[in-house]
Amino acid sequence: MRNTIALMALFVSFSAFAQQPQGTWLMAYVKAKQPIFTMVQEDGSYALADEVPQDSTFLFSPGLMTFSFENNDIVSYSWEGEESWGIKTVRDSIYLYGQLDTLFGVFNEQKIILSSTLDDRPTEYHFDPFDEKKYDEPALLGFGWEASVTDQAFDGQTLRFSLQPNDAPFTYKPIDLGPMKAFEYSLPPSSPEAQDQEYGIVYLFQTKRKVVEGVFYPSQDDTQPPYRRTLKLKR
Repeated sequence: MRNTIALMALFVSFSAFAQQPQGTWLMAYVKAKQPIFTMVQEDGSYALADEVPQDSTFLFSPGLMTFSFENNDIVSYSWEGEESWGIKTVRDSIYLYGQLDTLFGVFNEQKIILSSTLDDRPTEYHFDPFDEKKYDEPALLGFGWEASVTDQAFDGQTLRFSLQPNDAPFTYKPIDLGPMKAFEYSLPPSSPEAQDQEYGIVYLFQTKRKVVEGVFYPSQDDTQPPYRRTLKLKR
């Protein structure tokens, strides 16, 4: 009888754990439909038609947001800073209640896809799980960081961080994400004829005293979803 009760308690505990995401999640990208505006000719010139624009194809862009799920303590970091959320889940559906917004969507162990009640067109925010368990907030300022990443323009370059960055190449302003940092970048084409321009946001976390690692989703074509990349910074 005692064994049966213990097994039932374990099953209930596991079910409760499985009913909502756990750990840290990173926003990988934003998928949004862009409006199509109609032009009309008026008195020999063109102007936008006075009508509600239609939706066109989905476009993809970088996102900046992290979620931390620790039981019922849910905290996010983004451009707007830190925010706490309430949560409700129904099977694979999830609802997050903030002070100014409600997010809703679906989730499983590999992906969270959310939409916002504030968006004026169909938009999805895609989050991936962050599996690193032991890391510290990176101390980036005042050092030169040599980047190591396969087949990407950062490889072999020295990255620097400043609260007031100038126009020097590979110098960025760190963005505070609580226990992590991030930076936004935009790289021009390698030549006037090339099509290898790239932009994105890199999430950074410190794993050793002189080593910072990063996760990012570089974008070169806004009609395709970006894919996950990793890098290392050493000083």
